[in-house]
Amino acid sequence: MLPLIMWSLTAALVLFLATMAMSRLLRRPVGADVETQPMLDEKQSVHHPAEPQAPAKLPEHITESSVARDAWVLRMTQHVFDERHRGRYNVLVMNEELEYFFNPENVVEDTYSEYHSTDLEDGVSRGRTIKYRITVFRSGSLVNLGDGGDINWDWKGNFDRPSAKTLTFRPCVAGTHYQQDPWQALASK
Repeated sequence: MLPLIMWSLTAALVLFLATMAMSRLLRRPVGADVETQPMLDEKQSVHHPAEPQAPAKLPEHITESSVARDAWVLRMTQHVFDERHRGRYNVLVMNEELEYFFNPENVVEDTYSEYHSTDLEDGVSRGRTIKYRITVFRSGSLVNLGDGGDINWDWKGNFDRPSAKTLTFRPCVAGTHYQQDPWQALASK
């Protein structure tokens, strides 16, 4: 009888400790170590009910479509990475017309901007608006299922590129200056 009581007490203690551990995890704020709460969208499989604070609007001199599309995408990435977040987080700028799988962790900022192009068709100027997603995050992965051209996506941060359209991001290291290489992040102190 005594072993049965000991086993029951041990099982109850293990259950109590597991319940306490789970309740601590559930009460811990998601993204508590980042500037704002993370924001997830419909392209991700997990949703978080808390709404983050709206990010500050990007400056007009960055978002204006006065340059070629590839230069605009690069300018957006450089500004958000270097000026807005001072190289503390990874940045991805992605054309929303593309199909892709993106799994960011600890999102700091998730916003959109539009590029306004003026294309010539049969000698007639036709305006077109292209929506881009700008995501600032600690780590994650991306598989681009669409066109991999410079006009469609750009990124900066601490990443590996195991294939032409696959990126794996690790947290940026404070004090490290990241420069983009087509296949791997080049870091210098």
